[in-house]
Amino acid sequence: MKYSYFQWFFYLFLTILVSHCASAQKSAVPKSDQLPDWVTNPMKYYPEDEYIVGVGSGDTRQAAEDDAVGNIARVFQSKINVDRTLIENYLETEGKNGELTASTRMFQRTNVSTRTKLKNIKIDKTYFSSSEGLYYVLAYLNRRETASLYQKDILKNQDKIDEYIQHFRDEPNKLRKYAYITKAIALSEINALINEQYQILTRGGNVPERITKATLVKMRNDLLDRITVNIEPQGNAPQEIEQYLREVIAKTGFKISDRKGDFTIKYAFDIRKSNLKRRRVVAYNWKITVDVYDNLNNVALNTFNVTQRTVAISKEEARAKAMRNAQKALNKKFLKFFMAYISKV
Repeated sequence: MKYSYFQWFFYLFLTILVSHCASAQKSAVPKSDQLPDWVTNPMKYYPEDEYIVGVGSGDTRQAAEDDAVGNIARVFQSKINVDRTLIENYLETEGKNGELTASTRMFQRTNVSTRTKLKNIKIDKTYFSSSEGLYYVLAYLNRRETASLYQKDILKNQDKIDEYIQHFRDEPNKLRKYAYITKAIALSEINALINEQYQILTRGGNVPERITKATLVKMRNDLLDRITVNIEPQGNAPQEIEQYLREVIAKTGFKISDRKGDFTIKYAFDIRKSNLKRRRVVAYNWKITVDVYDNLNNVALNTFNVTQRTVAISKEEARAKAMRNAQKALNKKFLKFFMAYISKV
């Protein structure tokens, strides 16, 4: 078969073009790059006796850093039980004065119950693997250096605990005494968390307590026997609300009294049907109001109230749901409200 000059030229051009494209495609495929040995053998650079190391990876450098830090944090997962609410109340009230140690303030910046916050972690090495499209990061924590920082903070916190105890002993007012001893216990629990990290860093080392948490708790319990609360309904408030308030007071450790106590709690509950103009749906608007009076210091706290709407398929179910929500509000929001006051009297 004979080709014309034009056909021959077009065939040659097409051959060269296809060959060029294939060559270009081949050169566009990245060569498999080999990961640096610190990714698979980080202890070669940071011996385990001196460092805690975390290697992380991610689609971005920040994600890889977070992964590396997270791998270190997993070594420090807390295994001790502490009163999270007590600690969070302490951090909220005392954190405003700026006197918290660096280790204590770490708990202020995170949720005490879900994360372990660490200090002194450093990012040392970063690598991008073009074949995988991943960043690799090596983070490390110097054991001795970090343990020294934690030890200093624990000792400073112990000085603060000693100060709280002295105030507790000198203070004649029962509620202020309670505030001081509660702060001492909260800081003791924070120290327990920091000391746990110190033990991991030092492989068994310990900063001994000057006064044990058990001793502090006994001091508080002895005081609790002398603090009383009476609860008074207002209007046609249902009996369940008083029971919920009794549950809250039980958590503080104060004693319920039928006579005027150191605290008087007055409560009201209003529930009214709301017309949503929807078939087979019943709705109620309800409001719970609680007034607290500190009779020892002659102080009326700001009124606590919660307003919600409850929707259900029947009147009975709507009321039951409203009661459950009221109980939840009192056991969480009101408890926090009340504890915030008595922690800073």
